[in-house]
Amino acid sequence: MTSPQSDPQDYVANLTAPLTEKAVGFKLPLSSIRAHPDAMGLLDPPDLRMVRLRRLNLLALFVSRQLLRSTRVPQSTRGDYGETTVVLDPKQTLAVLRRIEEHERYLDELAAGKPMFRITYEELVKGQRLDDIQRFLGVQPTALESPFRRIRNRPLAETVQNWSEVEDALRGSPYERFLEDDLELR
Repeated sequence: MTSPQSDPQDYVANLTAPLTEKAVGFKLPLSSIRAHPDAMGLLDPPDLRMVRLRRLNLLALFVSRQLLRSTRVPQSTRGDYGETTVVLDPKQTLAVLRRIEEHERYLDELAAGKPMFRITYEELVKGQRLDDIQRFLGVQPTALESPFRRIRNRPLAETVQNWSEVEDALRGSPYERFLEDDLELR
């Protein structure tokens, strides 16, 4: 998004040219596709393998986005959320959850017909299916480590100041399942 290079294919080619690894990858979020529609060409190579990484709990994803907005901390290598809390507008939350689901369906459509491996952030946090994803990518499975860690360590009910309002809005909706906090599933 912030690169001075305007051509996405040149950008990725320049990043990967010096590499000798058997498999290299890049993250292509919807925001990048919108900012650079020609990035869709990165999905054209016939030998491309796609990994569809997603969050199971879309409410937790929305809360993380709101925490990012408040703290400007994009990842654990740049800090943490501390005691930051957020207030969510219940109606807006329902609309955002619908929109996130639409975006996920769109990304699934982009991946359709390509060799694809589906995995969730929750599985990655637990270290699950790492050998499977490496085999899918055509590399010998090896132990993996990440410098990243989860930066929201408090339950949603403690992070969202008006939790009872959000809970009331989601009860009986298709999004009620997101009230079960992903931190409680560890």
